[in-house]
Amino acid sequence: SIKKHQGDYPFKYKPFKPDAWFYPFRSQDFKTDDVHFIIPEKNIFDTIPFFYKKIASASGLFLSSIHQLGKITDMMFDFSTLKIKPEVKLPKALEDKAVVVWKNENDTWVSKGGKFEANYLVAKVREFGEFSVQLDTTPPRISPVNITPGKYMRSAGKIIFTIGDNLSGVQDFDTYLDNKWVLSEYDAKTARLVHFLEKSLPRGQHQFKVVVTDERNNQSTYTVSFSM
Repeated sequence: SIKKHQGDYPFKYKPFKPDAWFYPFRSQDFKTDDVHFIIPEKNIFDTIPFFYKKIASASGLFLSSIHQLGKITDMMFDFSTLKIKPEVKLPKALEDKAVVVWKNENDTWVSKGGKFEANYLVAKVREFGEFSVQLDTTPPRISPVNITPGKYMRSAGKIIFTIGDNLSGVQDFDTYLDNKWVLSEYDAKTARLVHFLEKSLPRGQHQFKVVVTDERNNQSTYTVSFSM
């Protein structure tokens, strides 16, 4: 018979040792000095080996390390509480601009919101994967689609914009015609904002204004004149 020794193998055996085990139908949590992950009862329906890794980021976009909390493919059926401690001291005036971010399947960082409690930014999440903290101080985008300054709009019958936000997401919008609030329709899937012009609108010059606010209270305004 042939005897093999440890040196005959190109690798060393590495035992399967998760940082924690998450069990179904139990409330449980995982905690370090920088992060606290709290999972309520009945949020997991299978036993999950949970791995944690703290990743330092060289990017100035992040206010904390990147915390890898389990695998993105692991399932969660309702919201859990995630607390992350920023490693950058924020001025009080900027605390409401901070958001917990999660790296999605397309490697895009998306906002999960959050509010400060003591020294932690606390958010509700329903995913595993990579999380960190970023600031959202960028106002939303407002782009005209079918209107330019002074354009005759009676034949078009409507004014179209696209609106969007780089991180925390659009929270609210208002539209005004000649300084009076008017109803407009917003389709979140296409990011289109449409105002239908009344046929009774008098001939001559008019002004249309769009105000968009994101979830961190950054605001943009776009004003354009047109004729009927």
